[in-house]
Amino acid sequence: MALPCSLQAKEMVTDAMVNQLIQDAGKRKLAYHPTWLRLLHFDLDKKQGDTSESDVVSPSFFISPHGNVDSQAELDATLNSFFEARTDQNSDNHSQCRFIARFNWLKSQLDFTKTNLPGVVCKKFNQWLRVENIESLSLILATGYLENPASFYGHPLLKTNDNQYFKSAGLLDISINYGAIVPENENGLVYVIRGLFGGYEGIFSDTLFYRQNHMYLENELRDLWVYEMDLEKEQQLIIVYHLWELMEAKFEYYFLKQNCAFKMAELLELALNDKVTSDLPWAIPINVFNRLLEIKNNGRPLIKEIRFIPSRQRRFYEKMEQLTESERDIVSMVVNQDLSLKSERFLKLSEKSRAKILETFMDFYEFRLVKSNRDPHFAQKRLEALSLRSRLPVFVPEDTISIKEPSPPTKSTFPGLFRIGAASNREFGGAIEIGIRTSYLDLIGNGQGQLENANLTTADAWIRFNEEKVFLHRLDLINIQNYNLSKTGLPGDGGLAWRFRLGWERVDLRKLDNSVFHFTGGIGKGFYLNQNHTLYTMLDGFSRFYKTNYVSTGIIPSLGYLSDPITGWKFLMEWGSEIPFDRSEPDLKVYRFENRFGTSQYWDIRLSYLKRQTEEISTSINIFW
Repeated sequence: MALPCSLQAKEMVTDAMVNQLIQDAGKRKLAYHPTWLRLLHFDLDKKQGDTSESDVVSPSFFISPHGNVDSQAELDATLNSFFEARTDQNSDNHSQCRFIARFNWLKSQLDFTKTNLPGVVCKKFNQWLRVENIESLSLILATGYLENPASFYGHPLLKTNDNQYFKSAGLLDISINYGAIVPENENGLVYVIRGLFGGYEGIFSDTLFYRQNHMYLENELRDLWVYEMDLEKEQQLIIVYHLWELMEAKFEYYFLKQNCAFKMAELLELALNDKVTSDLPWAIPINVFNRLLEIKNNGRPLIKEIRFIPSRQRRFYEKMEQLTESERDIVSMVVNQDLSLKSERFLKLSEKSRAKILETFMDFYEFRLVKSNRDPHFAQKRLEALSLRSRLPVFVPEDTISIKEPSPPTKSTFPGLFRIGAASNREFGGAIEIGIRTSYLDLIGNGQGQLENANLTTADAWIRFNEEKVFLHRLDLINIQNYNLSKTGLPGDGGLAWRFRLGWERVDLRKLDNSVFHFTGGIGKGFYLNQNHTLYTMLDGFSRFYKTNYVSTGIIPSLGYLSDPITGWKFLMEWGSEIPFDRSEPDLKVYRFENRFGTSQYWDIRLSYLKRQTEEISTSINIFW
């Protein structure tokens, strides 16, 4: 059936307009503009004629059948789609709504004023987010969580700050997460292998912030650090517009690089005329936050405010610490059911003292509810404490208990480390030591605002050389330690300590080159003496694989002491006895004494003593990066 002449003429005019826009875009090489390439998730080094491929694996993210490999074809198809007639009244499926970031950016680059561009209303997008209400954007760091390997290094979230809610807690703001789609009850080993080598898809997801707030603060007991960014309105808009485009897009997820940190950094690069991602073969959340603090946006620091949101566990610890000794005794006696909240000893306390104790109880029972899988006993106890507290006056925070804010994690040393130093061995004399560690933090390091009483390092290599040869002193592929301290001594606080090491080490210090592949791990108990002193005892098992095909196994009972006696000095002492199951080998006493001096983010000095068959002293200067 022939089309009416007027309609034919209109389509011819539209085609001419689109062709003109395509020509203008070609002259300006917009298909290879960094912003366009970022919107398509292409490599920024893509040149005209290159056949690189987008990181997005979802076909629906592209309009052209070749859009995932051809940025020019996708631009042409995108411009054509903007002029297609509306298919429904709301136009939510129209390209102007589906690809709202592309539309607004191309509109800012090309002259759409002389075209018959169809007007559309993006109802679903407007229901999702009222852009006119956006006050600012924040990137949030959830601190490390040793119960889940994917969260060891922390986790970033993006949050919109709506001007209606931001001045309060902002719980109704939208938060954006990126993570892998992992089947329920996935085997741990399978998870690690697929996470490292591919096998999972990654997606962006959105939810109201109160859900994230509850999950991290209440369920996983992780602190949140909110880094509010000073962005221009146009910068805010292109980020949120693109997030809308990404809600149904899928990526290949890799634990080391194409992870949550890298994708959030990519997203921010869309708005910033600066590089946020790293060229390193790995991406760590804290590196992204450190980088944001370095960036100037239009001459101003990008980060304009850092806010701290304490976890339920931290609030409970802070409240316990600020009680008097007598008040803490009452808490302990009530928890252990040696005293009732209706007892005379409790009731004769001042109203202010009772309020402090009851507020502490409420946090304790919430804390225990998480640890005990919602035990109704603790729920009932919490309600009882809440009821009694409601009968007392409201006090201003300074009259009861306030939460002290720790130093932010961006004040700690950077995760990478380069060391240079010297070692002296009683048997063969001196040697020069060079080392590198990719990440993250160690027990005696300056880990402000991060995991406490924990060690998490990967790819930590120590090379030594003397006049005779170059040799491997130690290589930790991974070294995890968590002493899981009870800071209050109350039931349910703390748990078993555990640690695991995998790599190579010199097992006989009387020899230069005798590094042996091993894995060592075990459980024990840590004891919190006070804020600066920790005692622990461990029972480890070990397996060592010698070049002669001999495998040595055994146990290592040990006792350790971790201390931070003064500002700028932290040390670790550990005494252990290696007991092989093959009794043809003698037991071996091992002693180590490690010291760190310095408070800088950028460097420190280490001094160590190790006794293992013979004695060895080493010192090094460590540069963090």
